[in-house]
Amino acid sequence: MQIAKKSRRGVTMAELVVVLALVSVISVMVFSFIMLIQHRSRANAANDAVRQDREMIEAGIEAWVKKSLEDGATFTCPTGASVYANFVGDNSRSLSFNEVDKNLYGYYVNSNRLKISAKSVKDITFYLMDSSGKNLLFCTVTSEIEDFGGEATYTFCVPFEVESGGA
Repeated sequence: MQIAKKSRRGVTMAELVVVLALVSVISVMVFSFIMLIQHRSRANAANDAVRQDREMIEAGIEAWVKKSLEDGATFTCPTGASVYANFVGDNSRSLSFNEVDKNLYGYYVNSNRLKISAKSVKDITFYLMDSSGKNLLFCTVTSEIEDFGGEATYTFCVPFEVESGGA
């Protein structure tokens, strides 16, 4: 009578090394992909914050210019750091960016105040120009892109007309 041999087939060391190598390669690929997605997500969030701040600032400046024109203002921009709406027989009202608290402040005739908080904005400069009968208020907004150490600069202009009977 023959005794049946139990065949003990186990995992060889070479097979184990191959499987571990494949698992490590796959895990490195997955980890790299996750890191790439996180980086892109943070970059998109930072760009969205900058875009939202710019849109709020642009809308606020346009509203301030429109309201000041309705109240009969003319504009001056002596330093580039502020714009002044000058009224006949009244003090001027300013529009300026405070670099410390990152707010854009605009003051109206009736003592109401425009305040726009723009945390990503580093600086705003203003420039007035008269181009062939049209007045233009140029604004350059410089924003810091958080976590990436970069800056983004955006320039827009607000066209306006001063009525001849105004000031």
